[in-house]
Amino acid sequence: MHILVSGFSGKMGTAIRKLGSKLHNLRFHDIEKVCSKSEVEFDLIIDFSLPSFSSHALSKAIELELPILIGTTGHDEEFILSIESASKKIPVLYEANFSKGIRLLKRTLHEFVNRNYTEVKLIRIFESHHLNKKDIPSGTALSLRDFLASMFSSDQTIEIYAQRANNIFGIHRIEIVLKNEEVISFLHNAESRDIFAHGAIEAGLWLVKQKPGIHKLENIN
Repeated sequence: MHILVSGFSGKMGTAIRKLGSKLHNLRFHDIEKVCSKSEVEFDLIIDFSLPSFSSHALSKAIELELPILIGTTGHDEEFILSIESASKKIPVLYEANFSKGIRLLKRTLHEFVNRNYTEVKLIRIFESHHLNKKDIPSGTALSLRDFLASMFSSDQTIEIYAQRANNIFGIHRIEIVLKNEEVISFLHNAESRDIFAHGAIEAGLWLVKQKPGIHKLENIN
């Protein structure tokens, strides 16, 4: 399988290429060095670049009629609308965090809230990342906020607190405060960038089998 990578030389691009080549015998190509007349038949585009370059990756996916997995965060509303438009032609998976742990965390939160939503008073999301993390709050924190908000019929107070410090790949803690003042905490701690690379590769292999549309990470078994 041949995969075009946007953000080829970045940290996530490097991690994905290393693990994908070793574990799945995948072949990776730099999207900036490949033209439409390439003799290679590509199967997928993976984008872990910058918001300013993701539009190019999405345009290339439409041009080559390829599925695209987007892990770059910090996009504006205009780009989100372009994803919706592209999904009418190609499979698209846009996610802030591809780790299996976040998938499990969402499922656990969904079950807890469904059982106790009438008792929920307040939700707090705490996120910590390394100093070079450009978007504050993190895309994962925003994704968790939207995910939790979608489970309530009326406006639910959800607060986000962000911290930046050295050598933190990603920590997300969700505190659900009940009306009786009991606090239930859920924690996900990423201790290596490889967990995101593993998750992205797994999601990409799943995405190439899907039909055009916007796909969700939680739908992967």
